[in-house]
Parts: sequence; structure tokens; C-alpha cells
Amino acid sequence: MDPDEMYGLMRNLASPLVAVTSSWKGKKNGMISNTALRGSLIPSAPRLLVFISKRNLSHSLIWESGSFALHLLRADQMDLVWKLGFFSGADTEKLEDVEYVMKSTGSPILKDVYAYFDCKIMNAMDSGYGTCFLADVVDGGQLTEGEIMTSNYFRKNMPEKWRPAYEEQLVEAQNFAEQHVKEIDYAPWRGGS
Repeated sequence: MDPDEMYGLMRNLASPLVAVTSSWKGKKNGMISNTALRGSLIPSAPRLLVFISKRNLSHSLIWESGSFALHLLRADQMDLVWKLGFFSGADTEKLEDVEYVMKSTGSPILKDVYAYFDCKIMNAMDSGYGTCFLADVVDGGQLTEGEIMTSNYFRKNMPEKWRPAYEEQLVEAQNFAEQHVKEIDYAPWRGGS
């Protein structure tokens, strides 16, 4: 199958658009992701999965702290997506004008979101250009009402003036991934055969 067609089909598997916050040694950051999933079927053991690119400042903060907070956004929070998703935390304090509190993991918990999940990492899988983190949810809850923002909603409703920056950053992220992808040795998960 054509890679562009495959990528288009895979966009149907995207999670809601989420904000991911983290903190390490006084540095706080937030980012936007569309790669978060429920990681457990057991209500008494709530877990989440999130994939974070190594090109993001958040990756090193999450890796070093062993924690992050994941936030479900409402469809009316385009400005928060702009603030957290279109700039680098290496260049700006992205949480400067965003209200948050700190809870048990030390990750910033955004106050004005649909829901939050405060998480401690229990496992990680390296993909070469990023890491898939599996985390226990140690705290969380619904904070507001509204429609949850999805990737499709965002792409269809983002202001047109944002589209060039969005597309440029997508290409940059894809180029980074292509340069850092590593060959996967499938033998270990099959017992070495």
C-alpha cells in the first residue's frame, strides 16, 4: 500500500487531543499529543499509554521525573492547543499564563480542562525516535463539561492561519522520526526464534 494512503488510514486510530504536562528540577512544560490510550481493562488498576517524541522537551522531563499528567481537552480549547502545541518549551515558558496546581507526582495539573490523569511511569518502550510510556494513574478526575477535542475535530476546525505552521511542524516531526527510527529486532518478543 502507498505510504501516504496508509498514513491517512492510520489517522483514524488517533486518540483524543490531549495536553501532557511534566516537571523536572523546577522546569515545567506542556505539550499536545494525539497518541494517548487507555492501558488497562481493570477499573482497580487504571493505566494510560502515551507516545512522546524524543525531539520534545517533554520527553526528557517525563523520562527523568518518571511521571506526567495527561489532560483531556474540550473542543473549545483551541487557544490552549496553540499555546502548548505550536511552540517549543525550550524557547518559551508554555505554562506561564495557564492555571495549574501541583499534586502527588509533581506534574502540573491544568485547572481548566475536561479531565486530568496524574501518572507515574511503570514501563517504557523505545521506538528509536520516541518512547511509549505505560503509566499508572495515581489521581484524576473530571473538572468541566463539554465535548472532548479529537484530532479530526482539530484538523477540521483549526484557524486557517495556523495551518501552515501545523503542516510545517508535522513535516519536521516526520523527518526527525525518519532520521531516528531504528531497526526492530523481533526475535526477543518471540522467545528468540
